[in-house]
Amino acid sequence: MRVIAGLARGRKLRSGGGVEVRPTPDRVKEALFSIIAARVPGASFLDLYAGYGGVGIEALSRGARRAVLVEKSDRAARLAQVNLETTGLAAAGRVVTARVEEALPRLERKGEKFDIVFMDPPYDMPSLDRLLDAVSASRCLNPGALVILQYGQKRAVPARVNSLAQVDLRHYGKTGLAFYRREEALE
Repeated sequence: MRVIAGLARGRKLRSGGGVEVRPTPDRVKEALFSIIAARVPGASFLDLYAGYGGVGIEALSRGARRAVLVEKSDRAARLAQVNLETTGLAAAGRVVTARVEEALPRLERKGEKFDIVFMDPPYDMPSLDRLLDAVSASRCLNPGALVILQYGQKRAVPARVNSLAQVDLRHYGKTGLAFYRREEALE
């Protein structure tokens, strides 16, 4: 794993062994950041199921103002912190060691808001709808926030979940990326 572009371009990221984490392949990461390139500079980025931090660190390297990386595995979270430090991006990044279900309410209580949310849950997660529903209901999303779900291509993803409407769908080998935009209710 490496940082593809930006301030930390070419820096290798530690991934360690023995932890069941599936890093986002470089090809998918390149495609993702090509699609969202105009939105990243100055953005507040939330990386759920961050693993070793590759996607959140890539966002920081490409100009995101800040990134919060959420990972439940203590070991992977420690490696994400090491990766933030070795890339020189630790001042703008923070690792939260918690399950996503615990982290979202904690971030809400702190009043944190995000412009881009990236999620790479386990491909065998029983309900992607439930995850998208939790993110949609969260008060952590800024108006017009972009939510990106990485998933196993054989899975079906919903076109809409509450305030999240799918705006794009891409496939790269066995990996899919579903893009959702938060739509605010008309008052």
